[in-house]
Amino acid sequence: MKTAISLPDGLFERAEHMAHRMHVSRSNLYALALKSFLEKQQKETVTQELNSIYATENSKTDSFVQAANNILLSSDTW
Repeated sequence: MKTAISLPDGLFERAEHMAHRMHVSRSNLYALALKSFLEKQQKETVTQELNSIYATENSKTDSFVQAANNILLSSDTW
């Protein structure tokens, strides 16, 4: 699919230089860069979701451990 985008001059020049260094077309460079960006974003989203799950699980575990400790400590004679 063809699309038109606007880039700051400096970024365009850096991209042109990189495309020449990599021996790829400008279009291929932009496609590679966008693919890499999207994959990174997806990994970060998965990481955030896992962190959220673990935070919830840890809080449940912490509550359970605290309740168990309270029971054990209340029944122990010092």
